[in-house]
Amino acid sequence: MLMLLLTLVSAAHAEDVWMTQAADLNRWPAGTDANVVVKAVATDEKVQLVTRRGDEVRLYIRGTFGWVDAALITDVAPETEADPPPVGLPFTPR
Repeated sequence: MLMLLLTLVSAAHAEDVWMTQAADLNRWPAGTDANVVVKAVATDEKVQLVTRRGDEVRLYIRGTFGWVDAALITDVAPETEADPPPVGLPFTPR
């Protein structure tokens, strides 16, 4: 019960960050023998930063927590592609 409460509190104070490249979220921090991949995350995907531990961060995304290298996230949102120009006839000077 305490673990559930701590998890909910952690998620409530998470900050939005984005992945700089695709990566797998691991169940445990690096160096754990029984580590398993819990979710694949795409480049530029928005995730929530829950905590930092050394060179790793614990993230939350769509109901799943996992660990990745801290170098794989940024607090700068990716640029979105601007709306394309309206379709029209090409301009031809006379």
